[in-house]
Order: sequence, then C-alpha cells, then structure tokens
Amino acid sequence: MGKPLETFLDPVVNVTWRELGAIQRAAKLDGKWHVLIELGYPVEGLKEAYAQELERWIEDDVVLELKFKAPASHA
Repeated sequence: MGKPLETFLDPVVNVTWRELGAIQRAAKLDGKWHVLIELGYPVEGLKEAYAQELERWIEDDVVLELKFKAPASHA
C-alpha cells in the first residue's frame, strides 16, 4: 500500500502538498485517482513527471490535473 496523497513531498519546494494546501480535489473513479493540484509556481511541462512520481508514491494509477495558482498578494 502506498503513502497518502497529502504526504507527497513537492519536488520543487520540498514541502508536503498538505502543508502547501495544493490538493483541490482527489477522488478514486474507475480504478484511478483523479487529482487536481494547484501550486504557487509555474507548472508548465511538469505534469507527466509529477504524475509518474505521484503514482510511485501512492502506488496506484493517477489522472493528474496540475495548475499554477499565483500566490495571494500581500499589498
């Protein structure tokens, strides 16, 4: 059995997705995990690599939707 999704260590910032508040949606449908992740840095070109790492982490099939969400301004 794999590790929980929320404990996945983000490869860029080295913090769990739980701590980042990155997990927007996660549901197991048709035998695969469908996951929506929003990160505070540009994610273009990272989807495939992250999906592969995540599949190894949770030891299950993943359909990953990866989005960039700009951090809130503190102005």
